[in-house]
Amino acid sequence: MHILFVTSLFGERAIGGAEASVDLIARAHVARGGRATVLSLGDRERRSSRGGLDHREIPLANRYWPWDRRPRSAVERLDWHARDAWNPVMAHRVRRAVVEIRPDLVQFHNLKGFSAAVVPAARRCGVPTVQVCHDYYPACARCVMQRGETPCARPCRECRIFSAPGRRASRRHDAAIGVGREMFDRLLAAGCFAGVPRLGVIADPVALPDRGSYAGGRPAEAPGAPLRLGFMGRLEPVKGLETLIDALARLPRGTARLAVAGTGEAGYLDGLRRRAEGLPVTFLGHRPAADVLDGLDLMVVPSIWAEPFGRVTAEAQAHGVPVAASAIGGSLDLIEPGRTGFLFPPGDADALAALLRRLAEDPGALAAVAARARAEAPARRPHATLDAFHALWRDILGRRSATGADRRPEADALPEGAGR
Repeated sequence: MHILFVTSLFGERAIGGAEASVDLIARAHVARGGRATVLSLGDRERRSSRGGLDHREIPLANRYWPWDRRPRSAVERLDWHARDAWNPVMAHRVRRAVVEIRPDLVQFHNLKGFSAAVVPAARRCGVPTVQVCHDYYPACARCVMQRGETPCARPCRECRIFSAPGRRASRRHDAAIGVGREMFDRLLAAGCFAGVPRLGVIADPVALPDRGSYAGGRPAEAPGAPLRLGFMGRLEPVKGLETLIDALARLPRGTARLAVAGTGEAGYLDGLRRRAEGLPVTFLGHRPAADVLDGLDLMVVPSIWAEPFGRVTAEAQAHGVPVAASAIGGSLDLIEPGRTGFLFPPGDADALAALLRRLAEDPGALAAVAARARAEAPARRPHATLDAFHALWRDILGRRSATGADRRPEADALPEGAGR
């Protein structure tokens, strides 16, 4: 079975959890004897192969590269989103790639930069398609369904206009999958994927640590020592790090100390450092997750937006580190309060401080939660996720074959030179 995975960024351009998930799923598929090709965006046409996984980049056809975090004017942003609502040039390029690659099925992940126009372009080649949603792109031009610190109950007028072509295209898939329940429910409520025959939630995969003896949790030989807190992720306002710093300021001196791993814009980082002055906070910059997790008693995930999947939560649990997270978004799928982790209201520094005081006084609670969370982590390993996708792919391909709808893309499906 040859699967074509389409995602905005991949390989050396990867910046987030969606790219990590595609990599883990695709490589697990190859390890089982399948074929996998990843199609992503770049500045030119490039092809490579590593470990049996083929990767192809095609150039982005839009006003600018949106992932470089450079400031843009309102006019530039408006023009970019207008082009990204329905981009016929990207549709031609993806259709040509599908014809050349000849996959059995196309699985779309992030579509930012490709635009929703690539969905009908792929389907015209006669291959079935699956959409996996890692963010709110089908309903929100900004992908987050949030303005400032306030989640959007429904798409705003601007997003309804920009996402209208995408909502229509979303209804043409053979299946649609969300990586988190709350996010997927909000997309369905916004009118996405209406009439799609197969809908469901499949959690992103998480690579388990190699160190079989590492159990995480608070060392028994350190009673009364400060609680070792950690934060990992991009340093930006929606991550809620201010809430964690303010909670730390409310604790008696010596109760806890905090290690912050991540990078962000210089001005924002300077503001965080000023906020943390006089507190036991260390800014580590970018560090490998395992290096950070090895030295923690508790990971804190204080997001103030509904992140679709709690990757930091899942990675910490897999390493045996208990998690305290905002009761919003993907962490709700991963944490059963008091059993596999701890939850607190988003943005509530007082509630978080009270929770941290209780945990500092009861290290046994941390150890018990860490053990239970790690015991359940194998359910999210790459091969477990692949099992779910294999069942879905076989069902789609089997039904198409039974109904006579199976039609592979032909080499002459595009006129010579189209989409260049």
